[in-house]
Amino acid sequence: MKKIVGHAVSNRGRVRENNEDNYLLGNCLNAESLDESETHFTQRAGLWTCAGVFDGMGGEAGGEIASNIASRVFQENTMNFDSFDREKISRHIEKTFAIANQAVVEERKKHSTCGTTGTVLITDGTSFKIFHRGDSRVYVMRDRKLYVLSKDHTLAQLKLDMGIYHSVEEVPERENHQLTEFIGMDYAGQAVPFESEWIEWKENDRILLCSDGLYDMCTSEMILKCLTMSGDVEKATHELFEMAMSFGGKDNITVIVLQLTDKKLLRER
Repeated sequence: MKKIVGHAVSNRGRVRENNEDNYLLGNCLNAESLDESETHFTQRAGLWTCAGVFDGMGGEAGGEIASNIASRVFQENTMNFDSFDREKISRHIEKTFAIANQAVVEERKKHSTCGTTGTVLITDGTSFKIFHRGDSRVYVMRDRKLYVLSKDHTLAQLKLDMGIYHSVEEVPERENHQLTEFIGMDYAGQAVPFESEWIEWKENDRILLCSDGLYDMCTSEMILKCLTMSGDVEKATHELFEMAMSFGGKDNITVIVLQLTDKKLLRER
C-alpha cells in the first residue's frame, strides 16, 4: 500500500531574532512559534492530506502571530474532509483562506503591519493542487528536473510580467520581497488565492514547499541536487535546511518535503 511521507523543519536561521515562519503538515504545526521545530508525517494514500508554509511578515511579534494564526486556521479546517470530492475540496480551501485572512485582519488592529504568506498543497496521493498567496514556493522534482509550480506575488514579479523589467538582473533587491498578495491584506474579504490545476503525482516525484529563507540562499541547481541525491524525505529536508544555513541563514527557513512510498517504513510516527 502506498503512503504519503513528509518531513518538515522550521528554524529562525542565523540572523533573525525569532521565527516568524510556520507550517502545517497533516495535523502538525509549530504551535508555540519555537525557534526550532520539526515533525514527520506518514499517511496511507487515498486520504486527503494538507501541507502548507506560512511566512509571517511585520517584524517583532507581528509576523509570528500572523503565521501562527493562519497555520492554526488551516489545521482546524482540514482535519475531517476525507469524504470531499475535488470540487468540494477546492471550495473548502478557498473558504479557509478567507477565514485565515479575516483572522489576520482582526490581528492587524493590534499589529498593523502583520501578515503572512500562505502556500498550501492538498493531495490524496494520486494528484495534488496548490493554493497560494505570497512568495513561499512549491517545487516538484520530476525525472531529475526541478519545476517551480507557484508564482511569487511580489512587486518584482509583477513588473517582470508587465514588461517593466526584462530580466531578473534588472530587479532591485528590495522589490523581490515586497508582496502584492498575502493573508491579512484583504480587508474586504473578496480575494481568492491562486489555484493550480490538479496535477498528477507521479511515483518518483518529490514535492518541496519552502519559505524564501531557503531559495534566497540556495540556487535551483543546489535544491535539485539535494532532492535527487538524498535517501529519504527526512534526510532531504535536513540537507536543504543545512545548505541554507551554510550560505548564511539570513532569514527564517521552513522546508517541507513530500514523496510517495510503498516500502515498509522503519518507523511510524
